[in-house]
Amino acid sequence: MLLRLVFVAFLFFETMSGSAARSKVYIKDHNSKIGAVCLQQILNTANEAIVADGYFSIGLSGGSIPAILSAGLETTSIRTDFSKWRIVFVDERCVPLDDADSSYKAFVPLFTKLNIPAASMLLIDSFDDVDQASVNYNEKFVQMVPGGSVHIAVLGM
Repeated sequence: MLLRLVFVAFLFFETMSGSAARSKVYIKDHNSKIGAVCLQQILNTANEAIVADGYFSIGLSGGSIPAILSAGLETTSIRTDFSKWRIVFVDERCVPLDDADSSYKAFVPLFTKLNIPAASMLLIDSFDDVDQASVNYNEKFVQMVPGGSVHIAVLGM
């Protein structure tokens, strides 16, 4: 009998305002386990940032990240103030939000389960003019995330 183990790795890297960067690598054998670790790190960082800065900003990529984070919900106790979250998508495509290629669409089930308000998310507002969409997104990003740097970014591989 051939036994095959699949390991999922998660590199946690954060920068908090006024502090040095921290990083740590987690390796688990299932998406739900790495999802739980990832969610807990995100929640810890969120709660620290809300106390320190009055808000928490996170950059999310699409791909496998929505499924990994959703899998972690089963074993993670969620305690945070989502009204103070600012969510940006780091790899959003210039497609309608209900398009299969939209990172936002991939996160909708997770955001719905967590009751994250739409006002907390920075979304693309123009799909026909890519250049204008980029300008608009950047202007909104600067307003939404003071200093132009998110507290934590969750990126896929």
